Amino acid sequence: MLLEYYWQFYYIATAQFPNKLELVTRGTRAEFVGNLTQVLEKTDFLVQVSQSLLVNPKNITSSCFS
Repeated sequence: MLLEYYWQFYYIATAQFPNKLELVTRGTRAEFVGNLTQVLEKTDFLVQVSQSLLVNPKNITSSCFS
């Protein structure tokens, strides 16, 4: 299952088209049908940082916020 590779996930964001999400990992970028609320309910490793973005905090190495 895809979630076995959660440690490779960077983020999931809303895509340009309605009901599409963009998954970005260490080695790939893909679009799929869904919504962020459903993804957040089914995962325990992603954190919602904005209305359109879920991130994997284990892959955050720095921030531009002070």
